[in-house]
Amino acid sequence: MGDVTIGPEGSGGARLDEWSRWAIVLLYGMVGLTAIALVSDGLETKLLKDIGAGVYNGQPSLTGIADDNDARQRAIGILQLTVNVIGYVVIGRWIYLANLGARENGASGMAFTPGWSVGWYFVPFANLFKPFQAMREIWCASVDPVDWRSVTPPALLGWWWGLWIGSRVLGQAGYRLGQAA
Repeated sequence: MGDVTIGPEGSGGARLDEWSRWAIVLLYGMVGLTAIALVSDGLETKLLKDIGAGVYNGQPSLTGIADDNDARQRAIGILQLTVNVIGYVVIGRWIYLANLGARENGASGMAFTPGWSVGWYFVPFANLFKPFQAMREIWCASVDPVDWRSVTPPALLGWWWGLWIGSRVLGQAGYRLGQAA
């Protein structure tokens, strides 16, 4: 999918490879911030257990420690939310452009339009399988736009989708555990 240019020259058309680079940078940022958030959550859990065990009984510094913990958690959460929102927008744009690029390179008969390749992520229940189908179609059409139906997508695509679904499930579980704490 290299240097495919989307849109007419001079019209502000975006290059797919530029969006790809930004998507990769933001994905690394999202993963890195998730790791930082997990460490911070562990520190918060330790603090809550210590409070429950009476480690801080009678210490006036507990309020300061708790405030520092809350400030750290808030800052990480805001940064994570910001990077995730920007990441989802950039990755959505990349998916849209990848679908459009496959079409412009000669792929015909694709079931998913550029808009619905992104839109299915927001439709409850369908978001469990439609985005995967759209990405599989984009992948195959990008490899061979003329005979894309005969292309076998790599196993990596299935792994990616499984990890995506798993991360959503774990994210919800973590959110609910955090709310309970």
